Amino acid sequence: MAGQAFISLDSDRKQFGARLAKLRRKRRLTQLQLGTLINMSSPKSVKHYEQGQSWPSLCVFVALAAALRVSMDELWYGSDAKKEGK
Repeated sequence: MAGQAFISLDSDRKQFGARLAKLRRKRRLTQLQLGTLINMSSPKSVKHYEQGQSWPSLCVFVALAAALRVSMDELWYGSDAKKEGK
């Protein structure tokens, strides 16, 4: 059972990364530009989030949503969140 939770977390991280990359490209930003907008100390951080290698902290998550001009729900759940009432 515990192994399934880790698989789910890995899958969730990759899904989040794919959403982040899609929203970034929609705003026509490079990973470096987005990192600069949110004052990331490492330009590779955005890449790691998009590849599902790590999660952003809550503060970074809020900054990402603001920089991408989307709600935190849209960044977390995707654009379908509004349709599903999340």
